[in-house]
Amino acid sequence: MSTVTIAAIAGSRRLRQIKTRERLFEAAVAQFGVAGMAAADLGEIAAAAGVARATFYFHFPNKEHILLALADREEAAIAQSLRSSVSAPRDLATSLARTIDLVLALESRFGTALFRDLMSERFMSDRRSQRWPQCPVVAAVAAIIESSAAQRKIPAHQSAMFFVDGLYGLLAVTGEARQLRHAVLDSYLLTTVRSLEAR
Repeated sequence: MSTVTIAAIAGSRRLRQIKTRERLFEAAVAQFGVAGMAAADLGEIAAAAGVARATFYFHFPNKEHILLALADREEAAIAQSLRSSVSAPRDLATSLARTIDLVLALESRFGTALFRDLMSERFMSDRRSQRWPQCPVVAAVAAIIESSAAQRKIPAHQSAMFFVDGLYGLLAVTGEARQLRHAVLDSYLLTTVRSLEAR
Protein backbone atom coordinates (compact mmCIF):
# COMPACT_ATOMS: atom_id res chain seq x y z
CA MET A 1 0.00 0.00 0.00
CA SER A 2 1.41 3.37 -0.97
CA THR A 3 1.99 6.28 1.39
CA VAL A 4 -0.64 8.30 -0.49
CA THR A 5 -3.25 5.54 0.02
CA ILE A 6 -2.45 5.26 3.74
CA ALA A 7 -2.74 9.03 4.13
CA ALA A 8 -6.07 9.02 2.28
CA ILE A 9 -7.45 6.24 4.51
CA ALA A 10 -6.28 8.04 7.65
CA GLY A 11 -7.83 11.30 6.44
CA SER A 12 -11.11 9.55 5.65
CA ARG A 13 -11.16 7.89 9.08
CA ARG A 14 -10.48 11.23 10.80
CA LEU A 15 -13.29 12.90 8.85
CA ARG A 16 -15.72 10.13 9.93
CA GLN A 17 -14.63 10.61 13.55
CA ILE A 18 -15.25 14.35 13.36
CA LYS A 19 -18.70 13.80 11.86
CA THR A 20 -19.57 11.18 14.50
CA ARG A 21 -18.42 13.48 17.29
CA GLU A 22 -20.56 16.31 15.90
CA ARG A 23 -23.61 14.01 15.63
CA LEU A 24 -23.12 12.94 19.25
CA PHE A 25 -22.70 16.56 20.30
CA GLU A 26 -25.89 17.65 18.52
CA ALA A 27 -27.87 14.67 19.84
CA ALA A 28 -26.69 15.41 23.40
CA VAL A 29 -27.58 19.09 23.13
CA ALA A 30 -31.06 18.12 21.93
CA GLN A 31 -31.46 15.70 24.88
CA PHE A 32 -30.15 18.29 27.35
CA GLY A 33 -32.71 20.75 26.00
CA VAL A 34 -35.57 18.44 26.96
CA ALA A 35 -34.83 17.88 30.64
CA GLY A 36 -31.33 19.12 31.37
CA MET A 37 -27.96 17.44 31.36
CA ALA A 38 -28.40 15.34 34.52
CA ALA A 39 -31.58 13.66 33.25
CA ALA A 40 -30.28 13.02 29.72
CA ASP A 41 -29.75 9.35 28.92
CA LEU A 42 -26.49 8.35 27.21
CA GLY A 43 -28.17 5.41 25.48
CA GLU A 44 -30.74 7.73 23.90
CA ILE A 45 -28.01 10.17 22.88
CA ALA A 46 -26.02 7.40 21.19
CA ALA A 47 -29.12 6.00 19.49
CA ALA A 48 -30.10 9.45 18.19
CA ALA A 49 -26.57 9.83 16.78
CA GLY A 50 -26.77 6.37 15.18
CA VAL A 51 -23.84 4.89 17.12
CA ALA A 52 -23.25 2.39 19.92
CA ARG A 53 -23.18 3.68 23.48
CA ALA A 54 -19.46 2.81 23.76
CA THR A 55 -18.77 5.19 20.86
CA PHE A 56 -19.96 8.06 23.06
CA TYR A 57 -17.09 7.40 25.47
CA PHE A 58 -14.57 7.33 22.63
CA HIS A 59 -15.48 10.95 21.88
CA PHE A 60 -16.49 12.35 25.28
CA PRO A 61 -15.49 11.19 28.79
CA ASN A 62 -18.94 12.14 30.13
CA LYS A 63 -21.98 14.37 29.60
CA GLU A 64 -20.33 17.30 31.40
CA HIS A 65 -17.71 17.55 28.65
CA ILE A 66 -20.45 18.17 26.12
CA LEU A 67 -21.93 20.88 28.32
CA LEU A 68 -18.48 22.49 28.66
CA ALA A 69 -17.92 22.33 24.90
CA LEU A 70 -21.33 23.93 24.30
CA ALA A 71 -20.62 26.65 26.86
CA ASP A 72 -17.26 27.39 25.23
CA ARG A 73 -18.82 27.53 21.76
CA GLU A 74 -21.64 29.84 22.81
CA GLU A 75 -19.42 32.12 24.89
CA ALA A 76 -17.05 32.52 21.94
CA ALA A 77 -20.00 33.56 19.75
CA ILE A 78 -21.29 36.03 22.37
CA ALA A 79 -17.81 37.48 22.82
CA GLN A 80 -17.41 37.90 19.05
CA SER A 81 -20.71 39.74 18.87
CA LEU A 82 -19.70 41.99 21.77
CA ARG A 83 -16.27 42.69 20.28
CA SER A 84 -17.83 43.79 17.01
CA SER A 85 -20.04 46.23 18.90
CA VAL A 86 -17.19 47.81 20.88
CA SER A 87 -16.09 49.82 17.84
CA ALA A 88 -19.52 51.47 17.62
CA PRO A 89 -19.88 54.31 20.13
CA ARG A 90 -22.33 53.21 22.81
CA ASP A 91 -22.75 54.11 26.42
CA LEU A 92 -21.83 51.60 29.10
CA ALA A 93 -25.44 50.83 30.07
CA THR A 94 -26.40 50.03 26.47
CA SER A 95 -23.36 47.80 25.98
CA LEU A 96 -23.90 45.87 29.22
CA ALA A 97 -27.62 45.53 28.42
CA ARG A 98 -26.59 44.02 25.07
CA THR A 99 -24.46 41.50 26.96
CA ILE A 100 -27.49 40.52 29.03
CA ASP A 101 -29.65 40.21 25.90
CA LEU A 102 -27.10 38.01 24.13
CA VAL A 103 -26.87 35.66 27.11
CA LEU A 104 -30.66 35.56 27.50
CA ALA A 105 -31.02 34.65 23.81
CA LEU A 106 -29.44 31.29 24.65
CA GLU A 107 -32.57 30.36 26.60
CA SER A 108 -34.74 30.90 23.53
CA ARG A 109 -32.42 28.70 21.48
CA PHE A 110 -31.84 25.88 23.96
CA GLY A 111 -34.79 25.88 26.37
CA THR A 112 -34.98 26.55 30.08
CA ALA A 113 -33.40 23.32 31.36
CA LEU A 114 -30.28 23.51 29.21
CA PHE A 115 -29.99 27.27 29.75
CA ARG A 116 -29.99 26.75 33.52
CA ASP A 117 -27.31 24.08 33.13
CA LEU A 118 -25.19 26.45 31.02
CA MET A 119 -25.47 29.25 33.57
CA SER A 120 -24.75 26.91 36.48
CA GLU A 121 -21.80 25.31 34.70
CA ARG A 122 -19.58 28.29 35.42
CA PHE A 123 -19.88 27.67 39.14
CA MET A 124 -18.43 24.15 39.04
CA SER A 125 -15.31 24.44 41.19
CA ASP A 126 -12.75 22.83 38.87
CA ARG A 127 -14.00 24.70 35.83
CA ARG A 128 -14.17 28.00 37.66
CA SER A 129 -10.63 27.92 39.01
CA GLN A 130 -9.04 26.77 35.76
CA ARG A 131 -10.81 28.65 33.01
CA TRP A 132 -13.13 31.33 34.32
CA PRO A 133 -10.53 34.13 34.29
CA GLN A 134 -10.00 33.47 30.57
CA CYS A 135 -13.72 33.41 29.74
CA PRO A 136 -14.18 35.15 26.36
CA VAL A 137 -17.33 36.93 27.56
CA VAL A 138 -15.38 38.36 30.51
CA ALA A 139 -12.66 39.56 28.13
CA ALA A 140 -15.22 41.17 25.82
CA VAL A 141 -17.00 42.89 28.73
CA ALA A 142 -13.61 44.11 30.02
CA ALA A 143 -13.00 45.68 26.59
CA ILE A 144 -16.40 47.38 26.80
CA ILE A 145 -15.60 48.76 30.24
CA GLU A 146 -12.17 49.95 29.09
CA SER A 147 -13.62 51.71 26.05
CA SER A 148 -16.40 53.33 28.05
CA ALA A 149 -16.12 57.05 28.64
CA ALA A 150 -17.45 56.43 32.13
CA GLN A 151 -14.52 54.19 33.06
CA ARG A 152 -11.96 55.88 35.28
CA LYS A 153 -9.09 53.91 36.82
CA ILE A 154 -11.26 50.86 37.34
CA PRO A 155 -9.74 47.38 36.97
CA ALA A 156 -11.71 46.46 33.86
CA HIS A 157 -11.05 42.71 33.87
CA GLN A 158 -11.97 42.33 37.54
CA SER A 159 -15.10 44.45 37.05
CA ALA A 160 -16.03 42.35 34.03
CA MET A 161 -15.57 39.14 36.05
CA PHE A 162 -17.88 40.49 38.75
CA PHE A 163 -20.48 41.51 36.17
CA VAL A 164 -20.50 38.26 34.20
CA ASP A 165 -20.26 36.13 37.35
CA GLY A 166 -23.23 37.94 38.86
CA LEU A 167 -25.20 37.79 35.61
CA TYR A 168 -24.77 34.03 35.24
CA GLY A 169 -25.58 33.51 38.91
CA LEU A 170 -28.77 35.56 38.72
CA LEU A 171 -29.88 33.74 35.57
CA ALA A 172 -29.14 30.36 37.13
CA VAL A 173 -31.29 31.04 40.20
CA THR A 174 -34.19 33.06 38.78
CA GLY A 175 -35.19 30.23 36.45
CA GLU A 176 -38.74 30.50 35.25
CA ALA A 177 -39.69 33.50 37.41
CA ARG A 178 -39.70 35.86 34.41
CA GLN A 179 -41.12 38.92 36.14
CA LEU A 180 -38.68 38.60 39.01
CA ARG A 181 -35.82 37.97 36.60
CA HIS A 182 -36.46 41.14 34.60
CA ALA A 183 -36.75 43.27 37.73
CA VAL A 184 -33.57 41.78 39.19
CA LEU A 185 -31.65 42.19 35.92
CA ASP A 186 -32.77 45.82 35.55
CA SER A 187 -31.61 46.53 39.08
CA TYR A 188 -28.37 44.64 38.53
CA LEU A 189 -27.59 46.59 35.37
CA LEU A 190 -28.30 49.93 37.03
CA THR A 191 -26.17 49.05 40.07
CA THR A 192 -23.30 47.86 37.88
CA VAL A 193 -23.31 50.98 35.70
CA ARG A 194 -23.42 53.26 38.75
CA SER A 195 -20.51 51.40 40.33
CA LEU A 196 -18.42 51.97 37.20
CA GLU A 197 -19.28 55.63 36.71
CA ALA A 198 -16.65 58.27 37.29
CA ARG A 199 -16.91 59.89 40.71
